[in-house]
Amino acid sequence: MKYADFNARMLAHNVDLIVLLPFFYLIGWLIEDNILLIVLCWCFYTLYQIIFEMSQWNGTPGKKFQKLEVTNFDGNPASVAQIIYRNMTKIVSILILFAGVIMIAFDKKRRGLHDRLAKTIVIFCGK
Repeated sequence: MKYADFNARMLAHNVDLIVLLPFFYLIGWLIEDNILLIVLCWCFYTLYQIIFEMSQWNGTPGKKFQKLEVTNFDGNPASVAQIIYRNMTKIVSILILFAGVIMIAFDKKRRGLHDRLAKTIVIFCGK
């Protein structure tokens, strides 16, 4: 099992943002309140992540592009509860000055704080 490194995960994240940008721009034209806009975009992004990680792809289009999958520690697909918890706790990884995300670069299993909390890993699937 090969753990997905920081660079592969960040590229997957950026691909997902490119996929989502048209929606974010559209909603930005419709909503003038910046706080509401941020909350709606965050909610949509989180829902996008959860839906795709629960699919048979076990990851978002960006992760699929990078040949990555979200799994449990055994390499099996993560449970629905793990996926939801993983994505809901990403806000913690970000709010502590991205320290929970930066952990990915230094952890030997390449886990961020949200991965540790949800007991998940991101691996190269080779498909």
